[in-house]
Amino acid sequence: MAKNTKVIPEKIEDFNKYQSISVPYLKLNETRLTIDTLDFAALDKLVNDPATGWVYWHTKHSDPSTRTEPGNAELVKSQKAITKQLQYIYRNIPRKFMNLTDYITLNIAPPVEHRAKKGNNTATPYGNISSKSGGIIDFVVREDTVTKSAALPELADAIRAMGVILKPGDPLPTNVSECNITVISTKGKFKHNCPTEEAGNRFACYLQYINLSDESKSGPLSGLLFCIIAM
Repeated sequence: MAKNTKVIPEKIEDFNKYQSISVPYLKLNETRLTIDTLDFAALDKLVNDPATGWVYWHTKHSDPSTRTEPGNAELVKSQKAITKQLQYIYRNIPRKFMNLTDYITLNIAPPVEHRAKKGNNTATPYGNISSKSGGIIDFVVREDTVTKSAALPELADAIRAMGVILKPGDPLPTNVSECNITVISTKGKFKHNCPTEEAGNRFACYLQYINLSDESKSGPLSGLLFCIIAM
């Protein structure tokens, strides 16, 4: 799976965007995904070393006044080294510890049991969110306002919550483009952990039933939901 060239982009700017998302994500989930500390340290050095890392060479490459052929060669060399290290880390993550958010964030194809059923989703999710001690957001999502049990419709294989944390005085989002947090679950009841320092702020989100193998078959968005993040 990790050798699939579609996992890690090859074009320079696509790769830069990918590493800027995947490397911090791996750091944040290092313990849960049982990533070896030394393996991540090696990856972090390849990316962030102030004199030889990807960020250093990409910054030079991005400015025409500092872009050089030798520098471009170092950039390509850095990209190959980071790709190799990422592939090594991905190979060694036990799949039993990975959830759908991991697969999608890292652009890794999920196992067969996580792949979507065929068909267009037309159902709008109805959800409730609440927060409890420790910054935990609880989601309960239903197909309609009558159904009591949390569930997914037959043609959906996951629920996507797209949210944002708002400080006092921040306006509520008006569309999903203003959301920077994505949570994906295969169950109608699920959780998201907000940083404890966000206690007292609001968490706002939209919900959507999705088809992981074909985004065009995903359903409509819910109305906006929000709650206060508990301490």
